[in-house]
Amino acid sequence: MPSARFEQVLSPIQSALAMIVNPGDSNSTRSSIDKVLGVLMGASISTTVFRTSDNLWTTGHMVGLVVFIVLLMKLKKDQMERKAARDAVPGFPSARGAHWFCGHTILIRKANFGGEGYLEGYKKVYTDAADPKSGASSLWFFNISSISVLQAQDVKKILQSTSYRKSNGFVDAHVHNLLGRRNLISLVGKDWRAFRNAVHKSFTQASVIQSQETMHEVGNTMAESLLQEIRIQKNENSVTREILPLMKCATVDAFGLAILDGFDFKCSQLLELQSLAVSFECLISEFVRRFQRPWDPTTFLYGIPTASNREYERHRTHVRTFIRKQIAQARERIQEEERIDDINNNINSKQIKNNNCIPKRSSELTTNLVRAAAEMEAGNHGNDSCDTKLVEETLEDVYLTLLFGAYETASITMTYALYILATHPQVQENCVEEIETVMKKKRTTNRSETSADDDELKVQNADVGVHDLPYTKAVVMEAMRLFPPAPVTRRNLEKPLRLPSNGKVLPKGQMVNVSIWSVQRSEFNFPRPDDMIPERWVRRRRKKIQIDGDDDGGIENIGDKDAKDARSKYTSAWEERDPNDDRDSNAIIAPANRDAFCAFAAGARNCVGKIFAVQESVIILACLVKELKFDVVSPDYKPRPMISGFVQRPDDNLPMSIRARNV
Repeated sequence: MPSARFEQVLSPIQSALAMIVNPGDSNSTRSSIDKVLGVLMGASISTTVFRTSDNLWTTGHMVGLVVFIVLLMKLKKDQMERKAARDAVPGFPSARGAHWFCGHTILIRKANFGGEGYLEGYKKVYTDAADPKSGASSLWFFNISSISVLQAQDVKKILQSTSYRKSNGFVDAHVHNLLGRRNLISLVGKDWRAFRNAVHKSFTQASVIQSQETMHEVGNTMAESLLQEIRIQKNENSVTREILPLMKCATVDAFGLAILDGFDFKCSQLLELQSLAVSFECLISEFVRRFQRPWDPTTFLYGIPTASNREYERHRTHVRTFIRKQIAQARERIQEEERIDDINNNINSKQIKNNNCIPKRSSELTTNLVRAAAEMEAGNHGNDSCDTKLVEETLEDVYLTLLFGAYETASITMTYALYILATHPQVQENCVEEIETVMKKKRTTNRSETSADDDELKVQNADVGVHDLPYTKAVVMEAMRLFPPAPVTRRNLEKPLRLPSNGKVLPKGQMVNVSIWSVQRSEFNFPRPDDMIPERWVRRRRKKIQIDGDDDGGIENIGDKDAKDARSKYTSAWEERDPNDDRDSNAIIAPANRDAFCAFAAGARNCVGKIFAVQESVIILACLVKELKFDVVSPDYKPRPMISGFVQRPDDNLPMSIRARNV
């Protein structure tokens, strides 16, 4: 059937189902059935005949079948309404107002329809409904009963006890079309462990430190591009920009240069998403649109020839082609390295070693993934060729998962961090003082002050890392605590588990929702949970550390390792706070509860790129704040977070005014 005719036949069915399932008003369900039957009867009366080569289709035939389905759905709906009116799990209180089809999900996701429903929904479902002593509650995830916990001790035990997430057909249909059915989120067993280990090799502490210079390059490039844009303004000394797209430019560039063997997307230089990043954005937008319309059958039909499906496939092909090219280049590098190794092993020639050896790329993501795929394929050497195809499919899907993960989360964190600085003047002052002090000292200790070359300064400052900027890191940590990019995670228990908070035993297979947003804003875990206080993570340095040669004194009362570090760098006036130093009488607040900080999840399924993400956010933020001042567009501006697929983001991309700091 041609696509136009197919859509014409499907239109009344789509409208009918939308009236039944649309969660806009859960109290108007009875009248919606009458509307459905009216739509279907109208479609039946206007019977239109469509012919294919050997079949006769009528709207009436289609509608007759749908009427029968609708009646069955009404019976199921009545049953689910009664079910949704009680607690999802006996003994664990639930918020009232669950929708018969979407459960409590619709209460959480109402921000997508405007207002502040996202914040209100999370509070209503996860916080207000929770038991006041244990923080435990229950909710309906569509028709699945789930437990929710708030206390850090419960969260830690659950996340560390299981990494299993039972598949969900509704969610998987869209995830598999976006990332492939063998993506890193969906993989389990030995395949998941093999690729997880390969990814881990690329994100170790040692590997990530090697990427510091690249991150400085990205941050400095974006700062300079913004300064140039400000300079060309005729009557203004500032520009207004949406911050989230800018931060996406920075994160995709940092990932390409640091992890993808120096691939430069050039987004930070041009201050706009380039071809591949545009395809990322379009795929994510379409994923979100479909994910938000569970009642619309067309959102699951990726194969029919509609305009949206064709556009989706075009961008998907573009991204997949890039991935295949990167994989092919990695295989060529591996072959060349192996060839040089053979030469070095067989010919004991110093000249050959010096001139021909290609350094191993142990921290290069694509190379590690390709090696993991080769090892997996070798393990299946006795099987047929379909295993080779499966390994290749897994390799591409895992690669794609990592690209999308890097693209979304760090950019959201940096966006909210800049908002925090703009709305907390003292915090911004402390942050700027730390950045300027550390980087200025680098300049004077690493080169003569008379050679004032800007590019050289950028290179010299490239050895400033996340540990040199503890206060800036604390701002990033507070941004992730208050505005975690992934606001919720789920687990299914693989064995019975006793909750420390109330002693109740959860059975094997029980779904558990961990609302990261609610846990990190709960009074169970953080005093003054909604306040932005970097001093949860840092304190003023108690002992002054000087660099050798300073007139003010030397290094006192510190170990050999600290002394060595002090000689090579200038330390901030701040230092990271010990989680147990709550006895400090000068502290304005208790130290952060690390067990309750779960923005990166925990256990075997934690975020493998968390070290990279924190370093990237701190360094790029420091490079931008050193040169630029960011202000909110109006004094009463507040971001409105909204659900976007599996992450939350400001619904307006958070516009801000940007100007040069020295103006």
